[in-house]
Amino acid sequence: MGDDTIKKNISKNIAKYRESAGLSQKELANKLGVVPSRISNWETGANCPTIDILFEVCEVLGVSINDIYGVYPDSKFVLKYGEQDLLKKYRTLDSHGKKVVDFVLTEEADRCSCESTCTLSVEEQCAAAARDIRKYIGQIDVHDPDAGRKLEALIRGDHPESKQIG
Repeated sequence: MGDDTIKKNISKNIAKYRESAGLSQKELANKLGVVPSRISNWETGANCPTIDILFEVCEVLGVSINDIYGVYPDSKFVLKYGEQDLLKKYRTLDSHGKKVVDFVLTEEADRCSCESTCTLSVEEQCAAAARDIRKYIGQIDVHDPDAGRKLEALIRGDHPESKQIG
């Protein structure tokens, strides 16, 4: 990861975590004993705080230095800006919410990997879609007043459990 990427991460993350903490630039500046224009310069990337001040920023904002840098050395990959928020949101979900997200993520990953490596003919794709539809039809309660709408959505590909055919 280059210096420019780290500087951009620091700039974005200072602003992001300051806003998350509900602090204005002026309020953060007062807590750190600096002028507000320094906070603005850090957040726009005009310059970066020294490492000593950066640790103070982390302490005031209640985040780790890794959060500010956007780098997590124990992992084999770096979370991009925005992915950190998704991970934090995922961690707040209850077990049902996590199961839903896991299901959707698995289905989408399968769909995308199939699209990039799929060599099925149109007929084979249609046959696969028909198998998927038959599989999910069994899960639709025929006594449900919305059963028809759900089945139509499944066939159109609008149903959450339907697979998109490329």
